[in-house]
Amino acid sequence: MTRYDTYGATDDQFAEEIDSQFVGFNNRSRPDSLKPGMLSVSENARIDIGGVISTRLSFESLSFPLAADTNTQFVLEFTLINPVAANTSATSDLSGTTLTLNFTSGHGLAADFEGVVGLTTASPLTNFTQKTNFGVTRVDANILRFTIPALSGVDVGSAVFTIGGPFLQDAQLTEIKTSCGFTKPATNTDGIILVGNSKAQSLDEGQVGNAYFFTPTDIAYPQGTFISGNAEVIQAFDKIMIFEEGQVPLVWDMDNSNDFVEAESGTYTQPTLKSVTSDCTIADGKVTVTIGNTGATALSVGEEIVIIDKGGTGLTDGTEYQIAESSSTAFSFYAEVDNVSGVALKLIARVSGGAGFIHAPAPRKATLHQDRLVVPYTNTVNSGANSYTARSVNDEVLISYPFNPEKYDTTYGTFVTAGGSADRFITAFSFADDKLILFNRKSISAVTGINSFNFQGAVVSSVTKELGLVAEDTIVQVGNQILFLSDNGIYGASFQDLYNLRGNELPLSEPIDATIETINKEHWKKSSAVYFDNRYYISVPTGSSTTNNALLIYNFLNKAWESVYTVADGGTSSAHDSFDFGKLIVTGSGDGRQVYGVSQRGSVTRLTLDNSRTNQQGYDFIQFGTGTSDSRRPQIATVLTTRQYNFGDIDRKRFNNYEVVLGGIGTTSFEGIANLSATFENRDATADLGQLKFSDSKGVSIRGRIGNYRAYGAQFTFTLTQQRMSLRQFQVSGAKAFRSTLNAGELPST
Repeated sequence: MTRYDTYGATDDQFAEEIDSQFVGFNNRSRPDSLKPGMLSVSENARIDIGGVISTRLSFESLSFPLAADTNTQFVLEFTLINPVAANTSATSDLSGTTLTLNFTSGHGLAADFEGVVGLTTASPLTNFTQKTNFGVTRVDANILRFTIPALSGVDVGSAVFTIGGPFLQDAQLTEIKTSCGFTKPATNTDGIILVGNSKAQSLDEGQVGNAYFFTPTDIAYPQGTFISGNAEVIQAFDKIMIFEEGQVPLVWDMDNSNDFVEAESGTYTQPTLKSVTSDCTIADGKVTVTIGNTGATALSVGEEIVIIDKGGTGLTDGTEYQIAESSSTAFSFYAEVDNVSGVALKLIARVSGGAGFIHAPAPRKATLHQDRLVVPYTNTVNSGANSYTARSVNDEVLISYPFNPEKYDTTYGTFVTAGGSADRFITAFSFADDKLILFNRKSISAVTGINSFNFQGAVVSSVTKELGLVAEDTIVQVGNQILFLSDNGIYGASFQDLYNLRGNELPLSEPIDATIETINKEHWKKSSAVYFDNRYYISVPTGSSTTNNALLIYNFLNKAWESVYTVADGGTSSAHDSFDFGKLIVTGSGDGRQVYGVSQRGSVTRLTLDNSRTNQQGYDFIQFGTGTSDSRRPQIATVLTTRQYNFGDIDRKRFNNYEVVLGGIGTTSFEGIANLSATFENRDATADLGQLKFSDSKGVSIRGRIGNYRAYGAQFTFTLTQQRMSLRQFQVSGAKAFRSTLNAGELPST
């Protein structure tokens, strides 16, 4: 701007303030105390190299989420039918897909019957889905006909069918219980597993050219399995495992042609002596034992065995070894002994030193640590299959044997958290070395020294009783720091002084405490977090929302909170609920490695990078739930509010003009529009400074007048209304106002 060479005593000397390197935002401190580069509000924005703050990239939902059933209402017949059976060995007739059943004692359906009946069948017919509703044709009092496509060409044999009243469809897919990313060892490909209440779905990553995609495959649960409560899923030991409180864990071998199966339950078969007469071979230090290594007595990689009788080998009786390889017929371990072939040997797996081993105690979740599973010890395993009794204990954890998620020693593998009787265990987190962090609701403990099989060197110590964990999926490790959501906000605990865990004095979220205060505490346990691209992403429910409708981002390069992401309601599609970021997952490879959000209703959304929408026009392409099409959403609602400019003193100023450098994003020609407004303090006032227009990515410098508003300080807000924008520089100019002939509190006419 034009300046004079000299100024008189009553001349107004103009001052300027400029922001040209944006860092983040802070909504807790007074806006006039913020340093240059800090904003008061940053919504749906991203800070890139050089301190340029831009509209975030578009979100895009995958086009094939696990679809929930939309017809969940089922109307019963006026009269229920008493179950009645037909023995098909003598009277069945299968012609094409038409099954005719003859009920020797009558089926009980009235002549005017219309509708469906419930139909079941027993072994040996395996092609038929039991407990299914079918339309029926009444031939006479004894004969019924059904059309069943699954039975086409199948020998009905001696299967016995039973009809009755229609079955309530309690196994309809109505929600996604949980999800996680995975890597398949066989193919070295990444993906996402979606766990629904009645089935799961595997989304396997693929690539064509530079385009990344996921291929969906439904993975069934065991017959009759329905997940009704809270569930967790993890990848451990090259398997996907689903946990639900009080239920037997489900295990999937990550082969898309196979389904989930139930883990072992009931009484644990204790180790038995394994005697080998001529099937032990030692070659170059590798001891291979060929034996019937199947069933309940199978030995797995990582287990310890004890030599009982060395036989014709150079081994030593009583020596312990760790199994290195295992198959259905043999296992191997290593020992520095001479080579032999076809000799005798007696050995046994390590026997419990106390009450004996048990299977997994139907935990609600599990954490992988040092090739072991750490689970809450809340249930007693009964002798019957899939039978458990609650222990009424909520502050103990149980740790499995290495590489064996179904073998637990209740005597030496049980640990009590250091929180106290008024506390409860939430989750465990595996840190560096052998440190296991136990998060309670009101405290944090650490377990060290659990490398040995009998846990003799393990020690539990209290980290802090000043804070605990409120959302188990918000724990993220970044370097030597652990971040998590606590009652005090997003807190950090760092390993300092030779990795002695200490709680940090201030929460990481202190600068955005105004945002943290909006989190809905009734539902904040649903919050989820990940670390990606030098940023900490955490999805939280805010306001009255019961789902994670906001995404908070902390930038570790700038050491500041970057923005709050939301998705605007409304748009071109029909009415819908607020968008749910849900559970956050990092998965994929190459450019396809991104942050994904999986909502409770089944939508899977890319949140960090969009390869298919190359022109990036400032819209979100998302689904608000299952069963909806990919609909273009409204404009991404980018809002940026600067710090308060006061030129470094408390006097009243006359704000005269501003200058801003704006630009679009991308190479496609378009016209972007943002509104600019100003808010003044003492004297309080607001001003609409009009529209700012820009047309491409080259950037444009816009200068405008403010109108000589007199106030202590001024803030400026950019509200994007069309396309995308980048804010590169902003400058405001003004002068002290007390030399004016106007009264100090008087605003000029504008």
